[in-house]
Amino acid sequence: MPKSLNIFKPLRLLQYRQLFFVFVFFTLCCASLTLADLELPTTLPQSGGQRGLNNPLPVALKGKLIFSHVLFRHGDRTPIEPYPTDPWKNREYWPVGWGELTNVSIC
Repeated sequence: MPKSLNIFKPLRLLQYRQLFFVFVFFTLCCASLTLADLELPTTLPQSGGQRGLNNPLPVALKGKLIFSHVLFRHGDRTPIEPYPTDPWKNREYWPVGWGELTNVSIC
């Protein structure tokens, strides 16, 4: 009986690593938006009268903010490694090193 191919080879899994992380990130974003929508009302109750310092908006938010996380990306980076036909693969073109922030991004 011939050997069956193992479709879960580590090399093949590494190729899909980025796609997996994008999927996980998207799923977490959707889940957090869904949970936030369940906890917070979409509109504030309306009541008559003028709004001002003596008559502020009523508090309509339920729950308490426990954790907030902001994702951001650093600025421009140099290439992590050159590709075989890269005309700028010589390290002298990148004085800060491979995969590092450029001087413009640091400031």
